[in-house]
Amino acid sequence: MWRPSRAEDASLMSLVELQSVASDTDWRRLEIARREIEIAFAGGAPNDVPSMIAGIKKVISNFEADWFFAVHAGEIVGEAGLVEFTIKGKKVGRLQDIDILPKFQGRRLGNELLKSIFLEARKRGLTGLCLKADEDRWVKDWYVRRGFEHVGTWYPEKLQVP
Repeated sequence: MWRPSRAEDASLMSLVELQSVASDTDWRRLEIARREIEIAFAGGAPNDVPSMIAGIKKVISNFEADWFFAVHAGEIVGEAGLVEFTIKGKKVGRLQDIDILPKFQGRRLGNELLKSIFLEARKRGLTGLCLKADEDRWVKDWYVRRGFEHVGTWYPEKLQVP
C-alpha cells in the first residue's frame, strides 16, 4: 500500500507524540508493550516477542530506521517503526508495526499515531509512505480509509531463489 506525501500533512496536529526508543530501559518497555499487543491479537504468541525485538533492533542497525513509542497524556499508548529508503532518487518511508496497546484501543489513537508518523515523514522530507497489509486483514481497509492505495500484491510463495 502507498500514500504520497501531501501538502496538508504539514498542517496536521496530533494528540500523540512520538518518542524514540533508544535506551536499554526503552527496549525493555517496548518488549512489555509488544507482549501486550501480541497477546491481544488472535494467535499472538508472547514467547516470540524477544525475537521480534531482536528483529526490530536488526532493522534499525541495518537501515535508516527509527522505532517510536506513541505517547498520549504522558502514557505510552502504542508503538510504530519508520524505515527510510530511496527509490528512483526519492526518499520514502515504510511503516512498521503501527500498534495501539489493547487498553487504549477504540479511542482513535491509531489515527493520531498515523498523523504523527505523517508529520515525522514530512519533517524528514519523505515523498510518501508505504506498508504491507494482508489482503484478508481488517487493517488493509483501515489504511485505505486514511488515504493509502493498493499498489501491488506480494506472493512470497512464488519467489524463486537462484
